Amino acid sequence: MTDAEAFYNREDLWTVATEVGMAEGGGQTTQAMQPNFVLMKLPDETGEEFVEILPFTPANRNNLIGWIAGRSDGAQYGTSVVYNFPKRSWSTDRCKSRRASTRTRSFPDN
Repeated sequence: MTDAEAFYNREDLWTVATEVGMAEGGGQTTQAMQPNFVLMKLPDETGEEFVEILPFTPANRNNLIGWIAGRSDGAQYGTSVVYNFPKRSWSTDRCKSRRASTRTRSFPDN
């Protein structure tokens, strides 16, 4: 974080993405997304690995801002990697967070 105004306005504050789910009474409720466990090839890696991914949005918005992947295989066990999306390409479709399976560690702004 290098922009003091963005920091004090909490512009880049991440929260766990939410989704609509079913309440116990059968009605709809908004709930935090649970991590997805997938077998995938992360960018810049040579093979597939078992990872846990969790999408994030800016606070009080439904735009996908990035996700965190927790690694579970071999020498990378217990480490994580963060994938950021540039602000101008944030997705407003929450379903896209479930399809975000091949992203680079940081996306260029151009």
